[in-house]
Amino acid sequence: MLLKNLIGRAISQATMLKYILQLHEALAPREDQAIKLLLASPAMNVDETSMRVEKSKHWVHVYSAGDITLKRLHPGRGKEAIDEINIIPRYGGVVVHDCGHPTSATRNRLIPCVDHTGCVSWNL
Repeated sequence: MLLKNLIGRAISQATMLKYILQLHEALAPREDQAIKLLLASPAMNVDETSMRVEKSKHWVHVYSAGDITLKRLHPGRGKEAIDEINIIPRYGGVVVHDCGHPTSATRNRLIPCVDHTGCVSWNL
């Protein structure tokens, strides 16, 4: 309905799915480059937030360093999600996180973000 309101024409679900798949494929090389840049950075910010996907809670995992931000959707939040997304397990730098982040199970050096300096989970 939104597109019809914007452009005056309805677009079928099949056409929209085709466009989304084409976009996904076109962005794959940029995503690979973003992951390489994140893994090479000395510090990486990580966080997650929940969202509903077809009435089920999923998590958007966010990884950022400098002007690079990568988001991955996963049905889980804990170590299983971290391992499946496979960014933090390959990373050797400092992970900046909030105290609720499940990175405490990783081998990385961990520091809380400025908003969460009251945490006691420092693992330097």
